[in-house]
Amino acid sequence: MKFEARRAAAALGRELGHPLTVQSILAAHGAPVGGRWQRGKLDVDQVLVVEARLLVRRLRSRPQVLGSAEVARIAAAAEHALRAAR
Repeated sequence: MKFEARRAAAALGRELGHPLTVQSILAAHGAPVGGRWQRGKLDVDQVLVVEARLLVRRLRSRPQVLGSAEVARIAAAAEHALRAAR
């Protein structure tokens, strides 16, 4: 998954004209994640693994680093980059 995150970051960076970081997140369905102290999340080699039922909560608990305009720019760049990759 780190490979895919690096590829996505490179493609988006080319579209946007500046580098950015992409975080890999794996949602595990039907299996407990982590131990007693991790509370449904685990960081494995820079990939965040979370229980699927806790995914939305984990995403909302992360600090906000982008505004809505930047999110829209990244979404448009992703759409263009993915369309070009087909």
